[in-house]
Parts: sequence; C-alpha cells; structure tokens
Amino acid sequence: MQSRKIIVIDDEVMMADVSRSILTHVGHQVVCAYSGEQAVELAMASRFDLAIIDAMLPGMNGIETFEALSLTCPHLKGILVSGDLTEAMALEAMDKGFSRVFAKPVLSGDLLRAVQGGPC
Repeated sequence: MQSRKIIVIDDEVMMADVSRSILTHVGHQVVCAYSGEQAVELAMASRFDLAIIDAMLPGMNGIETFEALSLTCPHLKGILVSGDLTEAMALEAMDKGFSRVFAKPVLSGDLLRAVQGGPC
C-alpha cells in the first residue's frame, strides 16, 4: 500500500484523533485540523494527497473548506463525512469534487478502503 499524506479536518477532536490513529497505524502521514481556516493554513505550508473533512465545521463548512484547499492543491482528493448527511449534501459534495461521502460514524474498514481507493 502506498503511503499518503492526509489531512483530517473535524472540530470534534476525538473523531479527528481516531481517524489519525487508524490511518497512521497502516503507514499514512496524517495531520489534523479542527477548522477549515486552520486546514487552509496548514495546506499553505504542506501539500496533501487527501482531505477527510467533516461537513459541519465552525466558520467555513466542509464543502467550502475543500474548495479553498483545492485552490492550493488542485489534485487533492476529498472524503466528506457528516453526522447529518442528506441526499442533497451528498450530491453537492460529489459535484464539488469529493470522491466519497460517508455518514458518521464511519467504520474503520470503510475509511481504510476509501483511502486506498477501493470500493466501500
């Protein structure tokens, strides 16, 4: 498996830490951000292969955050997660370039398969 540089963006620290733990355990480099603005700042200093983003963030929401990150890194892949996922939100996310959309809580196996590019 190829190691990827991943940013996990979630205002729920525990959720971000769990994702980081799962992904670093299998060899990925993972950085956490707790707001869209913090994620954009981190992306100015470092390039990421993948962003895993909570839909509901303080300030910029998850889709807005992905759009801002994509300006810095146009090849960035995105996975949107939401505790209140709706069909409209999922469609908008896919239209904005997210490769996957998950309802929270995301099972670790589903997360790993999504990061590796496999079917979920």
